[in-house]
Amino acid sequence: MPFELAFRREMVANQLIGQPLPLKRLYLSGHDRATAEKSLDVIETILRKLSAGRTARS
Repeated sequence: MPFELAFRREMVANQLIGQPLPLKRLYLSGHDRATAEKSLDVIETILRKLSAGRTARS
């Protein structure tokens, strides 16, 4: 796995602490590079929306 993808996975893993189990399962689903990148794209989008929702409520 290339360094940038491994680094990105690590950053997303840290953001998943305390998040719902389905997001964690999606994170673990990427075995090949294309699937891993797509999974990370989806997770990052969801995390941004969750974060924006929390910010708007504050």
